Amino acid sequence: MTGERFKREKVPLWKKVEGMKTALDVSTKEARRVPELEAAHKELEEHATTDSLTELLNRRGLFTYSEAAINRADHTGNPLAVLYMDLDGFKRINDTYGHSNGDLALKETARIIKQHIRLGDIASRLGGDEFVILLENTTESGAADRAENIRNSLMARSVKTKKGVFQLKPSIGIAIRDDHQTMDELMSEADAAMYSEKKKNKAPIRKRKRTDELTRDLFDNER
Repeated sequence: MTGERFKREKVPLWKKVEGMKTALDVSTKEARRVPELEAAHKELEEHATTDSLTELLNRRGLFTYSEAAINRADHTGNPLAVLYMDLDGFKRINDTYGHSNGDLALKETARIIKQHIRLGDIASRLGGDEFVILLENTTESGAADRAENIRNSLMARSVKTKKGVFQLKPSIGIAIRDDHQTMDELMSEADAAMYSEKKKNKAPIRKRKRTDELTRDLFDNER
């Protein structure tokens, strides 16, 4: 053959340099976006697991984080306690003082709960006026003390509104993990303990055993 069938076209050096520079700029921009994307992902996760009104964990957040806590308890053998709490007469607060003041009561309850939990404890609002607190490495007496402190702080708080003043009055039930109960089972036990007291129209704290036997009153029957 007398000629080249294919002729390779030479790319000028300056074009090669420009191409490399463009590729580097794109890579740099993408690398800079990684922290932004990670921050956005974290924010979405927080929104998905956080109650927007009280800024406590929501139900999804509670079960997400409690799984790790229960696994640690299984591994270490340390005790674990659950407090189940709601506000007595919350419907009346909404009906009498308005839903905005009902929201204020929930926010104030959450604020006081935060004051009485340790770093690592898990506090959540399930919905309405129901709150659940998971206490790691906590015995029955320790859980009772914590619940009493929360209760006393709430009862000492008077909420002033344009329509009058109301008091926050909680009922609290306690469940102690003494076997391999799931979070659902612990919540059911603590919930049952709470409603046993609510039926008596008072707000003491009770411990409920797995046998459903109420073992002791933690407060005098002053109310």
